[in-house]
Amino acid sequence: MGYREPDINRILTSLEFKEPDRVPVMELWITSNEVYEYVLGKEVISLLLLLGVRGIHPVEPTYNDIYALKKKWYGKIAFFGNIDVVLLTTGTKEEIKVEVKKHLDGLTEGGGYIIGSSTSIFKGIPLKKGF
Repeated sequence: MGYREPDINRILTSLEFKEPDRVPVMELWITSNEVYEYVLGKEVISLLLLLGVRGIHPVEPTYNDIYALKKKWYGKIAFFGNIDVVLLTTGTKEEIKVEVKKHLDGLTEGGGYIIGSSTSIFKGIPLKKGF
């Protein structure tokens, strides 16, 4: 099955505003990797900004270059996550430490980044790995 342009209306109807009378906080759940790539890689971020969205979580490392996203959207929107849950599940403490340090060193200057996992922390991730 080839790539097809995602349905923007479906994407917009998936926005769930948690506190509509305050600064908008939203969760955007997208199941198709192609759609996810489209949302963070194209101008849909401009539309999200117009809607008042000020942060995107999660930013999956498999589909997105968080360093390029921060550079492009610096000062306009914050990005959350990007520490791969596969690494958190199977990596050593040292590998996790290196990845976290890389993210902190490369993304925290000037704000706009909140460190966290690439998706939810689930039962298979051993907390002994440094949490």
